[in-house]
Amino acid sequence: PVLVLLAACALLALTACGGGGVSSDATPATQTPHASVQQVTHTASAPDGSVSGGITASAICPGGEALLSGGYSIQAPDQAKALANILSYPSAGSAWTVNVTLLPGDGGATTHLPVTLTVVADCLKANFPVSTQIVQNSMTPPNDGNLHTFSANCPNGAALTGGGQSGAVVGVGTPTDGAWQGEAFSTLGSGTSAPAIVYTICASNLGPGAQPTKTQQAANGAASASATVSCPAGQVLVGGAGTSDGPMNTYTSRLSGNGGQWQALSILGGVTGPIALDETAVGVCVTIPD
Repeated sequence: PVLVLLAACALLALTACGGGGVSSDATPATQTPHASVQQVTHTASAPDGSVSGGITASAICPGGEALLSGGYSIQAPDQAKALANILSYPSAGSAWTVNVTLLPGDGGATTHLPVTLTVVADCLKANFPVSTQIVQNSMTPPNDGNLHTFSANCPNGAALTGGGQSGAVVGVGTPTDGAWQGEAFSTLGSGTSAPAIVYTICASNLGPGAQPTKTQQAANGAASASATVSCPAGQVLVGGAGTSDGPMNTYTSRLSGNGGQWQALSILGGVTGPIALDETAVGVCVTIPD
């Protein structure tokens, strides 16, 4: 089932929205519309052996600013051995949450490698009213051990700004035309299938823009691959995703510090020897109304 989850709005002039609607304050006719993205970060750490299973953290947009998207970066001393899975998604109208499942540090012990997780919420600052909503779609994949794709779509007239996944999913998903597409799986023979949820953040009063994509192949035998993308001139980068092929975990999928690029970095895990690996960064751009 598809569910329109939450609504919020943003206005630069310190005017918070009430009741989840659009602010009634209008932009003066002589003022040029302007919008930018403010990044809010929150960092959490899991020292070696202190967390059994995972670490979760959230970053929250300030009042009056709408959540457009989110991302994360992860640091660990031996990154190829640290992570089992990553969930990155909007958990509320203004909050972005990331959950990292940790692997045992030595291939069998109960302790985990120390991990530092930085969560990023990408928040809208605008001098005109913008309303956002989170659309979510859930599915329970067949218990066949295969990957299954599903998506949550923006309503007509709304622009996609970001999205994510939670539950029995693979990676953080990818933007498509007006939707966020996820991949879900179940474990063959487990007897049960866990539900999976994909989230799409949609905005009114913003126009859809380009979705630039860049794929970078790691050097033969390298343990990591990275890629970055930026928007065409005249468009604003508001979200994105990092994906990889092969047995890799995406350790970075976020806006750069200056907001000009979407950064993606994956690190090889569980495989030795030369192997060709690709990392793909996908950006989500919007246009500002005249």
